[in-house]
Amino acid sequence: MIVGLKYFSTLALLASLCLSGSWAVAQPPGIAFSDVELPSEPTAMIANVDGVPILLRDVAETVDNNIQQIIASSGRKPSPEELKMARTTLIRRELRKEIQGKMMYRAFVRKMTGTQPEDKRAEMELSITSNVRKMFYEQQLPQLLEQYKLETVSEADAMLRKSGSSLEQQERRFVESILGQEYLRGEMDKDPEIPLPDMKFYYEQNTEKFSRNARARWEQLTVLFSRFETKQEARDAIIRMGNEAYYGGNVQAVAKRLSQEPLADETGGLHDWTNKGSLASDILDQQIFSLPVNKLSQIIEDDNGFHIIRVLEREEAGMLSFADAQDEIRKILKENIQQEQQKNLITELERKIPVWTIFPDDVPKSMPLESAAVASAETKSLR
Repeated sequence: MIVGLKYFSTLALLASLCLSGSWAVAQPPGIAFSDVELPSEPTAMIANVDGVPILLRDVAETVDNNIQQIIASSGRKPSPEELKMARTTLIRRELRKEIQGKMMYRAFVRKMTGTQPEDKRAEMELSITSNVRKMFYEQQLPQLLEQYKLETVSEADAMLRKSGSSLEQQERRFVESILGQEYLRGEMDKDPEIPLPDMKFYYEQNTEKFSRNARARWEQLTVLFSRFETKQEARDAIIRMGNEAYYGGNVQAVAKRLSQEPLADETGGLHDWTNKGSLASDILDQQIFSLPVNKLSQIIEDDNGFHIIRVLEREEAGMLSFADAQDEIRKILKENIQQEQQKNLITELERKIPVWTIFPDDVPKSMPLESAAVASAETKSLR
């Protein structure tokens, strides 16, 4: 997925449809309803980017698999009309992403081969992509085989074909993704300078982001009433634990052996930074944020049992200072700048890279792809 461009997740969109009890689809941002019919043939061309076709199967695989997963998990089966509308909407969304990814890939190829004679460009393009294909078979394919417990390349290809994909298709996507991202890295400022006044302005305009709740870290010993026949037996047990921790000086060692708090045998009763008001026990919460730091408490009783705690660190609620917030602000502003750079870069590519699609309203500067419902893409060197 292209960083900085905001799209709904296919699964999230489908899940929201099921949860609402309706498959009436709200269009994702930037996509209006269309009367265009999707082709039925998987090899039908639905877009062409700088001479490289995009087939229906290139985007339908992800959508169809996700639709089936959501139907199976939700138990809500849409009507044929609802399913058609949902599928068309989601395929349009995936197609827009596919087109943008392919534009970046083609921009990289143009950049690397543009100075070559026309009869040498295809040869150079093949040389560039062959190195990335090698990465696919050395890095991605072994992971695929391990993930699905497969032994051979043919087994992997057969498994992918069952879901409407293929090893060749996965290889192509890998090549285009790697080279497209390489184009982005080459065109964008990796480390834009953030002036101090800009950071100060952001801090002053977003004070709510830098407010901090009171929080604390502590160690805890616990006995649960449910483990004892009488409350006195539970009290005797917590006293023994407290004495051992006090005279031995190691609360966590005692907690690992004896404390009855869940996971105490792993954590040693250590609780990392926790915000005030987030504990289920109001009594413990109150004590943690009022007791002296680094001192064992008296026995604390709540509804579940007896506890002894030692607060290790505590911070009061307040605003993070500008000095302490600078690293976070710098990171946020850098990401904002890079997102804007990428948005501008995509806009520039839309002007430079020719695109034909059956949904020209979805991609600025694109042209309609005539007769796409029956057109079958010719095989190209990269497919």
